[in-house]
Amino acid sequence: MSRYSNKKNTANGPNRSSTGSDIARSTLKVFLSNGDSRSVKCGEATDIKGIVHLVIGSLGADPITTGDYYGIKLEHVNTNECFWLNSKITIGEVRGKHEALYPADEWKYQLRVRYFPKDLKELYTRDKVTFFYLYDQEIL
Repeated sequence: MSRYSNKKNTANGPNRSSTGSDIARSTLKVFLSNGDSRSVKCGEATDIKGIVHLVIGSLGADPITTGDYYGIKLEHVNTNECFWLNSKITIGEVRGKHEALYPADEWKYQLRVRYFPKDLKELYTRDKVTFFYLYDQEIL
């Protein structure tokens, strides 16, 4: 039973969850460079940037200062087709486009450092979590 199931409809329509949608939230599994993963609850209207910020925040990185280094790479596990997801698109758009090609369980969402910093010493000083995440990504 959903924790939202006891909410009643109002005169203006059903109560909405925090995503502004009455569509059920699902769990998205995001894989990290060290082989671990994080599960993120999201709705169809959740954008990729929001997911990136949630995951890197759970790692201890500052989403405000280093969030732009990261991206989500979508990989099809059987064919190794890869797509970098635009930070402004929603999960609903991703699923509509890519799950039309292959089933949902054949896609792997990977958090990656997409943009290589110009100065690694500065990155190390400013955000050690991102520095070591990049190290794991390139070495492992």
